[in-house]
Amino acid sequence: MSAYSESTRGARPRHTPGRGPRTVAGGSRASARGSRAATRGSRVAAGGSAGRAASRGATKASGIASWADAHRLVCIVVVGVVALVAALYAPAKALYSAQRTNAVLAERLDAATSSATQLQGEVDSLMTREGIEDEARRRGYVAEGETAVDVDGIEDSGSAATDESVTSDSSQTQDTENPWYVSVLDFIFGYDPSTQGVG
Repeated sequence: MSAYSESTRGARPRHTPGRGPRTVAGGSRASARGSRAATRGSRVAAGGSAGRAASRGATKASGIASWADAHRLVCIVVVGVVALVAALYAPAKALYSAQRTNAVLAERLDAATSSATQLQGEVDSLMTREGIEDEARRRGYVAEGETAVDVDGIEDSGSAATDESVTSDSSQTQDTENPWYVSVLDFIFGYDPSTQGVG
C-alpha cells in the first residue's frame, strides 16, 4: 500500500458543512421513493383484484358455455319446450275460459230447469179444483160449512214452501265449491267468472 492510503486510513473523516444537508435531502428522497413505491403497490393490488374479478366472471361464462356445449340436446329441448308453452298459452287460456264458462252456465241451466219443473207441477195442481181449494185453505179461506182453525208448530207444505226450496236449491247450485284442481287451473289461466259475464 502507498503512504497516501495509510494516511487516509488513519485520518478521521472531516465534517464539511455543505455535505450535511445533502445527506438529509437524500433521506427525504428515499422516503419519497418509498411512498411512490407504496402507491404503485396499492395500484397494482387494486388492479390485481379487478383482474381477479374479471377472470372469475370469464371463468363462470366459459364454464356455462362448456356445460351448454356438453349438454346441447338438453338445452335444445328446454328452449323448445319453453317456446312451445309460450306459444300455446294464449289459445289454451281462451279454451279453458270457454269451457269453464260453459260449465258454469250448464249448472245454472240445470238449476233453472229443475225449478221450472217444480213450478210447472204447482201450476198443474192449481189448475184442478182440489188444488185450488188446497191453496185457498193454505191462505186462510174456508168453504161454506167449514171452520178455520189455527194450529201452531206444524210447518206449511204449500207452494210458498216449495218456492223457498226452489230458491235455496238454485243458490246452493251456484255456491258449490269447485274441486282443488279447478281452482289451480283458474289461478294459472287467470279465470274470473265476473269478467266472463257469469259472476
